[in-house]
Amino acid sequence: MSDANYVRRILLTIALIALALAAWRLAGLLMLVFGGLLLAVVLRRLALLLGRLVRLPQPWPLYLLIAVLIGLIGGGLWMFGGQITGQAQALQDTIGKAMSNFEDVLSERGMSGILSGVEDMDWMASGMVSRLTGAASLAVEALYSVLVIAFVGLYVAVHPRVYQRGLLLLLPASRQTQAERALAATGEALWSWMVGQAIAMALVGVLTWGALMVLGIPMAGTLAILAALLEFVPIVGPLIAAVPALLIALTQGIDTMLWVALAYLVIQSAESYIITPLAERWAVALPPGVAIVAITAFFSLFGFVGMLFAMPFAVAVTVMLRVLYVREALGNTPSDDSKMPG
Repeated sequence: MSDANYVRRILLTIALIALALAAWRLAGLLMLVFGGLLLAVVLRRLALLLGRLVRLPQPWPLYLLIAVLIGLIGGGLWMFGGQITGQAQALQDTIGKAMSNFEDVLSERGMSGILSGVEDMDWMASGMVSRLTGAASLAVEALYSVLVIAFVGLYVAVHPRVYQRGLLLLLPASRQTQAERALAATGEALWSWMVGQAIAMALVGVLTWGALMVLGIPMAGTLAILAALLEFVPIVGPLIAAVPALLIALTQGIDTMLWVALAYLVIQSAESYIITPLAERWAVALPPGVAIVAITAFFSLFGFVGMLFAMPFAVAVTVMLRVLYVREALGNTPSDDSKMPG
């Protein structure tokens, strides 16, 4: 090996190590960028559907879609912003009282030792509620995350080919066709996953609202919206969503809390065994073991943002492996390819 080739390999190794370290340091930002790419996929597919409806050439349907979304979000905040803030404050106050009631109930039944590991119940309540309703310190971080995702999604959705060509140029010419095929399959899979997820979120929200209304639980609409949003995080999200509902139900008695717990259990059973299987007829399915490992690993590495995007990231990696390795390198076709585009 010549000295020039040896030096070149050393420099390449150093560059790869530096790139890996930079990626690790910027892991949180990279997760937000992935969220932006997921948003771009959704916007592009919705724009294509809108283009067929209004019969306008691209990118005008995309511009129209973005304008409508901005108008809806802005109008919703203007009309319901005060109400949302009031509901969040009411939810925080109610959960705080419920935590105190919970402590009193355990003390009356001689089970106060259960809470011996918790030094300050008020701190625990406020800490939990701040994560659910958005305390000031988290609000700034959440706003930053939303802005990064929104701008990345908008820019990529408007000019996707520019970013795709730039990414493909980093690869050897002999691999660019395979990589382009893998990117297309990944986009299709992410869109299918989002469709299935949107269906599950909507149905869970409606069922939760109906159950809480029947049981007479205050702020049923707010709790239903929370349940629908947290449905985006499978396995962990529904458990988090059930906590404030159970605490609020406790203010009306243990019997009410048990009925609410049963309602959430039935809704999640329906979601797991009826809603999700029906949605996965045209969406992307991942084995439960993969889902649990992805959520746990991404939460440990990247915190809440990592947990939020763990499932779609796992979908993207799975499709990439199937297209680039299982099919291209090994020449095999998985038996369940009907659910994994590409």
